[in-house]
Amino acid sequence: MNRWRLCGLASLGAACMLLAPALHVNAQTPPADSLTLDRAVTMALEHSAAVRQAQQAIGAAKARTDAAHSALLPYVEADASYRRVDPTITVDFPVNGTVQTFAFFPNNNYEAAVTAQQTLYDFGRTAAREDAAHAAEQSAVDAEEGARKAVGYQTVSSFNMVLLLERNIAVIDEQIAALEENLRLAQQRLEQGTATNFDLLSTQVRLTSVRNQRVDVEGNLVKWRASLRRLVGASLSAPMAVKGGFTTEGSVTDEETLVAAALKARPEYLAAKDAENTARLQVEAARRSDGPALTLSVSGGVKNGFPPDLNAPKLNWAGGVRFSLPLFDGNRTRAAEQEAQANLAGATAAAEEVQGTITMEVQQATADLRTSAQRLGTVEMQVQQAGDALALARTRYTNGVITNLELLNAQAALQEAEFLRVQYQYSVAMSRLALARATGARVW
Repeated sequence: MNRWRLCGLASLGAACMLLAPALHVNAQTPPADSLTLDRAVTMALEHSAAVRQAQQAIGAAKARTDAAHSALLPYVEADASYRRVDPTITVDFPVNGTVQTFAFFPNNNYEAAVTAQQTLYDFGRTAAREDAAHAAEQSAVDAEEGARKAVGYQTVSSFNMVLLLERNIAVIDEQIAALEENLRLAQQRLEQGTATNFDLLSTQVRLTSVRNQRVDVEGNLVKWRASLRRLVGASLSAPMAVKGGFTTEGSVTDEETLVAAALKARPEYLAAKDAENTARLQVEAARRSDGPALTLSVSGGVKNGFPPDLNAPKLNWAGGVRFSLPLFDGNRTRAAEQEAQANLAGATAAAEEVQGTITMEVQQATADLRTSAQRLGTVEMQVQQAGDALALARTRYTNGVITNLELLNAQAALQEAEFLRVQYQYSVAMSRLALARATGARVW
């Protein structure tokens, strides 16, 4: 009996992931408007601030890519100016016996022009920066997928906990109904003189213990429903009944295949490889930052100051090609390249560390799943034996061969076996979730 009560109290543990009380296979059917797992995950993804933040980061990364590419696009600028000059330079010339004054430029100077500049070729400098920006953009995309998976896993975990506690309450209600029937029979036998007060008190104690257990589990359910409401963005008063089941079927693939799949899907590893690729491209961008550039410039507009009438505005234009080659930049390029090389080495080491961690997590999740599956297989025989023992105990109790306490012990043995069976069903389902998380697979 003590072991049975400990199994019930284990549901109040802080971890709540390996609860001893478990659901009954014939639990009551949830309402038609209950929340399904797929719907819960969809609502959580729509409500998640982390997902929205990651989506905005993708937009920012795309903008940085466009900014890097803009160096290859024309730059057009309109400019207008006015300048007053006093005095101006003048020269006196004799003309037809008289002296006339000629100015080199007017007092009032007006100018309006449109200037266009186009980089014709920068020897791969812009291309290197653009490649690095593209890599950073891919990092943002992978980070958004990682945020979505994190929200999904958290929602599945909370959903399963609510599902377990709801069904746990259902099986406790069945226990209460059975004990109440036992109590009725014990009272009837006491009145008939075929039972003692000890039988009645033993049943009452067991019934009180189970009712207290229900209060504890119901309080725990309130907390997990609140957690699920927060994830899906539901109001505090919204009903949060769930429906669904735990998946316990399916074989386990070999570890090498699972690790290979994890390295293709785990957001952490993809982010680490993205960081490594970005660092590699940044090395090339730093190396080319002091490269030469060939630029075309064309400007056209209206200005005054042309003889013979210095104040008359005239159309004008100018164009040219410029080639620039930095000769010495104070070792800034070399220092930037050294920094980029160090970042690349760090990113490579980080990717290797993540790969090792993923391999370990896959191995551990696989071992846990196999262990849970084996336990689930062995407990089936225990349930069958406990059921046969209870049927025999009921027959013997009806014939007056055994006491009410012995019948209660037989019921407790079957309940404990059923608790263990459903606990292992839950453990298998949660082990599959852990393996899915380790391999980066979606389970919704």
